[in-house]
Amino acid sequence: MAGSAAAPAKHRGTFDSLHHSMRLLEVVGRAEGGLTNAEISRVLDLATSSCSYVLGELERAGYVTRNPETRRYQLGLKLVTLAEGALREIGYRRIAEPALHKLVAETGLTANICVLEGNNVVLVDRVESPAFIRPEVAIGTALPVNGSAIGKVLLAHLPGARVLEMVESYGLPRSARKTITSKTRWLAELETVRKQGYAINDEEIADGVRSVGAPIVHPDGTVRAGVSAMGESNYPIWKEMDRVIDLVCAAGREISRAARLTPCV
Repeated sequence: MAGSAAAPAKHRGTFDSLHHSMRLLEVVGRAEGGLTNAEISRVLDLATSSCSYVLGELERAGYVTRNPETRRYQLGLKLVTLAEGALREIGYRRIAEPALHKLVAETGLTANICVLEGNNVVLVDRVESPAFIRPEVAIGTALPVNGSAIGKVLLAHLPGARVLEMVESYGLPRSARKTITSKTRWLAELETVRKQGYAINDEEIADGVRSVGAPIVHPDGTVRAGVSAMGESNYPIWKEMDRVIDLVCAAGREISRAARLTPCV
């Protein structure tokens, strides 16, 4: 029996518009400051008229907005609302925040929860330390796995074949001077993380930023999320690295226990 993923001819236009819409939202979402219709058309290799039509529909629905002065399109509030709903459904936010607040109080660092999405870790909850507030890192922000402590933790618990597939597909992009970009070093780092049960990011995602990450174990035994404590690398607390590691690992265990008592997904 021959199978095909192609849409029926009578629905072809609808599927094309949906496909263009999804690609357009991804492109606009990655562009700081937004993009013009012409720029989006060029990136997507789409006729300007077709791009204009899709943008108009998305703008009317609230998924994108256009700055009247620059004529650049950015993601709209409708997507923010939908993203917040999706993050709530993940469930870790509801059960993790007591542990995050405790971690901030004990370390003075910012506490984060992230999950894996493609080749990125996505921030799903954060309790900020007054000493380390970065407005550009908001809920829903995607960060590269090979720079973040949580990214190391999450990949360390994936099958080796899956990790190799991700490295081959996405590479190991550099985001700071100390980012690990060597496949050999990266795989060795993940093996170390797997054995010790935690990960350290020493200025690998941004110069001057350090973090410690630990796994959150889902009720079925898989690791789908991680917790970290993050702050400037010159903070005195890092002189007590063993203590920070113990506190982050304790937070991971506390959230994991809460997930078993109150299943989150």
